[in-house]
Amino acid sequence: MNLSSVTQAWGIKVGDRWLVRIGRRRRVLTAWSLAGATLFRDPAECSAAMRRVADRTKRSLAYVRIEATHVLPRARSEAEAPK
Repeated sequence: MNLSSVTQAWGIKVGDRWLVRIGRRRRVLTAWSLAGATLFRDPAECSAAMRRVADRTKRSLAYVRIEATHVLPRARSEAEAPK
């Protein structure tokens, strides 16, 4: 495995589920799987989000570091495509 191709991200586990976002009316929205979770590339951003979630829920929270070895490039929209 080429270590330069490993990408690290952080997620927030809320109970048995994963944080998606804080919705309207200050609800904590969660996903069943990691595929629907919001992932943070900056640990400082993740800790700020965790503080906001901790104020709104009584469920257990945990930082989880995720290492991805294959990251697909983001699809470009027609507006972003080079001309």
